[in-house]
Amino acid sequence: MPSTPKPKSNPPDSWKSLLAFGTEIAGILLGWLALGYLADRYAGTRPFGMLVGGLLAVGHVVWRIVRL
Repeated sequence: MPSTPKPKSNPPDSWKSLLAFGTEIAGILLGWLALGYLADRYAGTRPFGMLVGGLLAVGHVVWRIVRL
């Protein structure tokens, strides 16, 4: 009597969580840098808005990774 084939198991969902986390990190970076750019553009503080936005972005990403 032949044995019945085992059903295929679904691949792990870890790639979905990693994709979501990477998208979140990219969004954080782009958001803070966009705010820095807008501050530079409308307040005339070039290049300090982008520098502050970049530092805030890196700090937010580090905080998000630590919180993970």
